[in-house]
This record gives sequence, C-alpha cells and structure tokens, in this order.
Amino acid sequence: MTDLSWNELKRLVYERANGCCEYCQTSEANTGQTTQVDHINPDGGNDPGNLCLSCWNCNNHKRRAVLITDPETNTQVPLFNPRLDGWHEHFEWIEGAT
Repeated sequence: MTDLSWNELKRLVYERANGCCEYCQTSEANTGQTTQVDHINPDGGNDPGNLCLSCWNCNNHKRRAVLITDPETNTQVPLFNPRLDGWHEHFEWIEGAT
C-alpha cells in the first residue's frame, strides 16, 4: 500500500515510463494519444509496482486479462508485465511497421 495520492501516483507512473506506453512503447508525445495508468493485475491495488503507463489501445485490448493461451503450447501463460519482464525479451520494434 502507498501513502501517495492518486495524482502523485499518476505522476510517478508517467515519469517512470517517460511518457511512453509500457506495453507497446509508443510515446504520448508522438501519437497525441493520452496515456492512462493501467493496473497490471486488475485486482492488485494501487501499489506503484502494480501500475504502468498504457496507451488507450493497449489498455483497451488488455482490459482485465492477466493470462493468455499460448498458441504453440495451448497453455495459459502470464501476459507481459512491465514491472517484471524485459520488453526486448518479449517484443521487437520494427521501424515503419503498421
């Protein structure tokens, strides 16, 4: 639990992420799309370790999910967690990709 107000938490999350979505790495400054504070685990509370900055698209697609079915193994695996997982171990940035 934290003693920070919601506005202080939002500022901490935004500054920690440098204004970029922690899921897809797009910058609020480049897209003009307002980022949002996402609860990585929807039931995990407002601890800073459970919060990340998310663009609307990522936040809307993730919703309350914490697991996904791996199409290769057909097993449930955790979604990417920006507090625990290395982005470059899970994703690849392709310049100009749409």
